[in-house]
Amino acid sequence: MSSPIAYAELHAHSAFSLLDGASSPEALVARAHALGLSALAVVDHDDLGGAVRLHRAALEVGLPVVHGASLTLEDGSSLPLLARDRAGWGNLCRLVSLARTAYLRGEPRTSIERLASHCEGLWALTGDARGPLARALARDDEPQALMILGRLVEIFGRDALRVEVCNHRLPWERRLSERLVTLARRAGVEWVPTQGARYAHRDDACAYDVLTCLRHQVTLEDAGERLLPNAEWGLKSPQEMAGLFPGDEAAVSRTLEVARSCAFNLEDLAPSLPR
Repeated sequence: MSSPIAYAELHAHSAFSLLDGASSPEALVARAHALGLSALAVVDHDDLGGAVRLHRAALEVGLPVVHGASLTLEDGSSLPLLARDRAGWGNLCRLVSLARTAYLRGEPRTSIERLASHCEGLWALTGDARGPLARALARDDEPQALMILGRLVEIFGRDALRVEVCNHRLPWERRLSERLVTLARRAGVEWVPTQGARYAHRDDACAYDVLTCLRHQVTLEDAGERLLPNAEWGLKSPQEMAGLFPGDEAAVSRTLEVARSCAFNLEDLAPSLPR
């Protein structure tokens, strides 16, 4: 018998990603536990507001969770960061605070220079289709993609950086994924699959569509291509993820290595109180 596939979801958004996540932290944890995921990372956009609720829900079911955030860079792309330890959590909090105070209200941004100054204790993913690497490749600008990946290697090193690859059963995304894997191999950086999940259950796709309409201030009838093309952005089981990446089961299992390296726990912040 073959050994069971292990998978940790490293990229999920909760409702704390304003209008870009349809499920609560508790719903994501419950679904991840039911699916048999080894761990769950929540990386809300420029926000850590759901961290306590994520932590408490995970404690109840015994699911390891990773705390992170997707920072919006100055070009509008999104870069997910994961806290490895207490220093990483502190830097993540600092980056989120600076992103919100240094720019216009509602438009948080982080510069690459600031990211480089607060990278200790952090893991970085290259992001889903909204990530800087994928966006450069979508423009057929491979030199720019290589430059971006090289800069991220300079900041985080190859040990704390992973190229992120998604598969939502879309032809264009499949082609993009092939280019991302090729780029990762050229740069000597490992790649991992993620879901970029926007909701817990497949049935939550309709709620996410409504949030998308609110974000763009259009009706469902007029939303058109602003809506996601299918309902594949929910959490998936290890077996489903392995099926999406046939022959790359090792990459699916590598997600667990990242999750184990990000062992920060909110309880690490609890001060030692006097008797």
